[in-house]
Amino acid sequence: MNKHILCFIFSVIIGISLVVPAHSTSIWQRKITNYERSQYKAGFQNWMITQSDKGWIYSANSNGLLEFDGVNWTSYPIRNNVIRIIKIIDNNIYIGGSSEFGLFKPNAIGQLTYRSLSDKSKNWGGEVWNIEDGGDVIYFISERYIHIYHKKVGNVSMIDSDTKIDCSLLHEGTLYLATPNGIFYLNSNNKLTFLEASEPLSGHKIVSLLSYNKDILVTSAKKGLYLLNKSNIQQVNSIADSFIQKNQLFSTAISGSKIAIGSVQNGVIIFDLKDPFYKEEFNINSGLKNNTVLGCFFDSNQNLWLGLDKGISYISLNSPISPLFATVSPIGTGYSSAMYNNELYFGTNQALYKLDKDNRYQLIKGSEGQIWSTNIIDNTLFSSGDNGIMVITPTETYKIDLLGAWETHALSEDKNKLMVATYSGFCILKRENGRWMFSHKIPEFRDSFRGFIEDDEPYNFWVANANGTMRRLTFDKNFEKIIRYKTYTLNNNAFDSNIIIRKIENNLVICTRNGILQYSRITDSFDHYTQLELMLEGPKYYEFLYLDKYKNIWFVADRNLKVLAYSEGKYQEYIHNWGLSNELIDSYENINMIDPETAIVAVDNAFARIDMSRKNANF
Repeated sequence: MNKHILCFIFSVIIGISLVVPAHSTSIWQRKITNYERSQYKAGFQNWMITQSDKGWIYSANSNGLLEFDGVNWTSYPIRNNVIRIIKIIDNNIYIGGSSEFGLFKPNAIGQLTYRSLSDKSKNWGGEVWNIEDGGDVIYFISERYIHIYHKKVGNVSMIDSDTKIDCSLLHEGTLYLATPNGIFYLNSNNKLTFLEASEPLSGHKIVSLLSYNKDILVTSAKKGLYLLNKSNIQQVNSIADSFIQKNQLFSTAISGSKIAIGSVQNGVIIFDLKDPFYKEEFNINSGLKNNTVLGCFFDSNQNLWLGLDKGISYISLNSPISPLFATVSPIGTGYSSAMYNNELYFGTNQALYKLDKDNRYQLIKGSEGQIWSTNIIDNTLFSSGDNGIMVITPTETYKIDLLGAWETHALSEDKNKLMVATYSGFCILKRENGRWMFSHKIPEFRDSFRGFIEDDEPYNFWVANANGTMRRLTFDKNFEKIIRYKTYTLNNNAFDSNIIIRKIENNLVICTRNGILQYSRITDSFDHYTQLELMLEGPKYYEFLYLDKYKNIWFVADRNLKVLAYSEGKYQEYIHNWGLSNELIDSYENINMIDPETAIVAVDNAFARIDMSRKNANF
């Protein structure tokens, strides 16, 4: 059931930006999306992956060809079922598999129809592992044979290599074949000729041949990387050498100078030939569903797709969104975060945690239980939750046993008192001898409410509670009792429970199912905030609305997190959609700006970091 939120938004005081400590950037992970057989409805194994000009993903699957348009999967079976290799040429999808090769062509309505070519080659068998585009001809390369499809005349000729072919590459118009006896090339007479420069690789397993500038990048199973041309060979020392030596390699991909190498036992390594210090490794411990990587592919946005022995994985290398955990969160679901004394604190459904300078998560003892909010007041961190309030100062940590605390706020009229919203009304904390402690409960108000905000008029507060009413309360000067209150109706603008209260541009704002309302002091009533609605997405239901300290306006509409950015003294003309529709905690959205370019968002699997500097990135 959808929950609706009542939001009051007040302007946020812009203070000095907090500096992210160096250790905090290393904790954020790559986002990995795993697609399993139950989703794409085909076989377990996925071999090669590629992408069409319109951005659709295609996978060579053990039950045929898989097509993914970003939302839906479609399966196209073929004879003998298994497809090992695919290559898109002139809008046709050429495939190779078990004693089978051919092509898929789109029909008038975009559906793919298959045409087999393998019957044109006689007396052969085995797996087709490679396809090379020779312009007027297409090379289908099996474990021993080279099948040459002549597109203009439609026939297929065949060359028997009389040896096992491990991999191949069409480089600068010449077809190269890696074999256990070294590397050969197909000369102008369609005869295999040994490449003398590859002599040092004879007798060694070659995993792949890749074009790199004007050379061939050779990946050997155990001897590492080599740069090869027709006259020279040179070994390449890289940060991946240890991974290559320790693992059985199976697949590779290249994009510019960035290389991905997939293994049988330990996932994939990514490194850069131009950056000797860059390396990333992914396996089941970092989010993959399987350690056997049968195929690697960099897509048009430089993200990495992996064909696995069981399923498909997508690694967002170019995404501005980074999760705190690539696997299941050990600290629970995220609700609130804070940067205090250059250390990150995370409030979750389990407890309050601190990330120390060694990137270890420390449970704050005494905080066990649901944490609802974290607030920094007068250089002290207050973590409010189901089992009380944790108070953290630069010198000590202690607990106030006030159960059912939603959030804690400062009082402008009394610096030695704090107000706490609880499950059963208001409570007051007081400061004595430098320590905060429970003072008293306000007797006249017993409703549960998640938020409140102090009005511009002294001792006046706005509150909204779970029954959907709004009130303005006036306290006495000692904050001991409520001396006056007024309840406001919203002219049939419906809203629900789970209330968040803040401020925007000194305007009191309410999010209802029918749009955004603002409070008018002149009429003492609420009217549609047309100006703000037009800045956002018009009169509609906004599930969440928040102005951060840098004046960016965050909101959730249609279950997606979006932001209207503020820069150079004005709001931008476009709204950026961060998505996260399946990850936000409905009615408990939380945004914490660490600095002008970094936002931490509470999500189902703990927290995610958004790099605001990359608002325009494709991902």
